[in-house]
Amino acid sequence: MYFGDIYSVVVTDLDIIKQMWITDFFKFSSRPKLKSYKLFSNNFQNMGLSDFEIWSKVHLIVISSLTKTKIISKSSKTIDEQTKSFMGKY
Repeated sequence: MYFGDIYSVVVTDLDIIKQMWITDFFKFSSRPKLKSYKLFSNNFQNMGLSDFEIWSKVHLIVISSLTKTKIISKSSKTIDEQTKSFMGKY
């Protein structure tokens, strides 16, 4: 699939997404610099569309906040359940 001039691959399998975002993150950490992405990512400063340098700084802040309140352990199961439910509908 193409986003403008950029060839892209869409991944919908939860296990593959986890592998890409956790195990093999460095292989998948670069993001395209599309003009439309710049508009809604605060100039590529958010976690979804930033490069690794910015992402790692934001990621540390988010993870430390979530870990301190134990939200990760409580919400991880809910996120997995909701994702599977959503994927099952389509």
